[in-house]
Amino acid sequence: MTEDVKKEFVLTKSVYKEVFMAFYKPLCLFARKILSCEEDAEDMVHNVFLAIWERKMSFIDKSHLKVYLYRAVYNQSITYIRRQKFTTRLEDHEEGNEMDENNYLQNRIETEVFVEIMQAIDRLPEHRREIFKLSYIDGLKISEVAERLGIAEETVRSQRVKARKQLQSSLKDMSLFYLLVFFRVNVK
Repeated sequence: MTEDVKKEFVLTKSVYKEVFMAFYKPLCLFARKILSCEEDAEDMVHNVFLAIWERKMSFIDKSHLKVYLYRAVYNQSITYIRRQKFTTRLEDHEEGNEMDENNYLQNRIETEVFVEIMQAIDRLPEHRREIFKLSYIDGLKISEVAERLGIAEETVRSQRVKARKQLQSSLKDMSLFYLLVFFRVNVK
C-alpha cells in the first residue's frame, strides 16, 4: 500500500522561531495598514503567533502557513476594529472605509512588494546600502551623507546611481508581476 499523503509542515520550536523571524515584520506592516496604530498591529500579530503555537497547528506547506498568517492577522484586525467601534461608539472609521476583500489583497500585495524592496536593499554591498538608506530612507542630502560618512560628495552620487541600477535590475522581474496583480485587484 503506497502512501499518497503529504507530510505536513509541523511547527517545532526551531521552525516556529524561524517562521516568526521571517514573517513578524511583514505581518506587523500589513496590520499597521489596517489599524493605523503600531502597538495594535503588533498585538494582532502576537495574538496570531500565540494561537498557532498554543494550538500546535500544522500546515500543508510553508505557502499554506503564509496564507494562513496573513488571513488570520487580517481577521484579527477587522475583529478588533469592530469591537472598538462597538465598545467606544466612536465613528472614527466611516462605513465606506471598512476593509473589504480588494483592500485585503491590495494591502497584502503592497506589504509584500515593500518587503521585497527592503530585502533587495539589504542585499546591496554594505557601503552602497548605507549610502542608499541615508539618502532615500532617512532623506539626507548628498552633502549630509558625505559629511556623516566622511567621504566625497561625488562618491555618494556615484554609489546612489549604482544602488538604483542594482535595485532596478534585481527587482525588474517582480515589478511586472506585482503591477499585473495589483491592476487586476483594482479593476474588479
